Amino acid sequence: MDAVGWPLGMSIISAATILPLFVRSLGGSNLEVGLIPALSSMGFLLPQLLTAGYVQRMRIHRRYVLLVALIERAFLAALVPLILLWYTSNPRMLLVAFFVAYAAHSIAMGCNNPAYTALISKLIPADRRGRLYGVGGTVGGILGLGGAFLARQVLQYYGLRIGFTLCFALALFVLVVTVIPLGFMREYPQNPPHEDGSLGKQFRRIVGIVRRDVHFARFLLSQVLQSFSVMAGAFYTVYAIQRFHVGSAEVGTYTVVLQAAGTASGLLWGYAADHKGNRWLLIVGSVLMAVTPLAALWVPSRELYPAVFLLSGLAVNAYELAIFNIVMEFCPPSDVPAYAALRATVVAPFRTLAPVVGGILADEVGYAAVFVLSAGAALLGLPLVIAMKEPRHERECLMSGADFDVSEREAVGK
Repeated sequence: MDAVGWPLGMSIISAATILPLFVRSLGGSNLEVGLIPALSSMGFLLPQLLTAGYVQRMRIHRRYVLLVALIERAFLAALVPLILLWYTSNPRMLLVAFFVAYAAHSIAMGCNNPAYTALISKLIPADRRGRLYGVGGTVGGILGLGGAFLARQVLQYYGLRIGFTLCFALALFVLVVTVIPLGFMREYPQNPPHEDGSLGKQFRRIVGIVRRDVHFARFLLSQVLQSFSVMAGAFYTVYAIQRFHVGSAEVGTYTVVLQAAGTASGLLWGYAADHKGNRWLLIVGSVLMAVTPLAALWVPSRELYPAVFLLSGLAVNAYELAIFNIVMEFCPPSDVPAYAALRATVVAPFRTLAPVVGGILADEVGYAAVFVLSAGAALLGLPLVIAMKEPRHERECLMSGADFDVSEREAVGK
């Protein structure tokens, strides 16, 4: 339910199409449009190291996951009455309130991710996770097509003030209803490690992970280099507004196309991740992340511009699915919170800085510089991904070796 509900709910307030239009309609600049992914990255990635030690000492994760997920959604709920109240009378105040609520929502997600990944890594086998999110993303995407089309019609028929209010309200309803089943998952208790969970201990442990796990270190470096490949995503919509003078109807169409691409590719990428490995999928995603911004520059007409969102949907779906799953394959379930937090902490400054730099470049130099730099960043980290071994195979070898801890073997077996 959650794997279906998340893409469905977020399709109605798409961060790639609807939210940039929302910020622009309030008088926001390119820099402020770039703050959307910047705040999302910073809020989601930075808190994970702070919560990983606490999460790692939990025997049961599902209650924490559900509680924090509901807190995430509460910040979005606050925006519904504020849009009605301030959209016309005080747009600048509404813009500030949006960024505060969006940042708080992202921070709550970041606090939740170590526990969520620990929960999934315990309950879902490695060769089924791709299909879990592939099927969930496909079903959610099919429903999300309706959600994206509904958002398009709502904005066109009711106008921006009422339209945005309804979009946030509908998204909130879907996100709340579909997250509740997480609290009813049947989860076996896990014996937490008997060690100091302080932040200092976490840092020392992280240094040890990087030193002994060369393939994970390569993965982290590739993630740092490719962080700037995501900067273009926030500007595809505003670039179309400036270059082709599109309106809210066309932006709604972009949302539909983006959702359709995610829907069509969900089962394909999920199947490929389970059978070919997440490293293979990460390579494909990296190539598509390089192609998409170049296509945005090349497309000659507004009629062909939806193809950019088609490519973007394919690229982001492959890349993010591979990253989420591959981190869980580098380590046993007991270490998943630490590994997930390490990846998030290392990437956070760069993911946060990238769209801000993109906004500045767009204002000072132009969108072409943003798109070319994004493509170059995607290609820069690709050799490291190619050189990395498939971690699932390494884990299978560990499970049959004498160095594999007995408690870890039991946890994986369950």
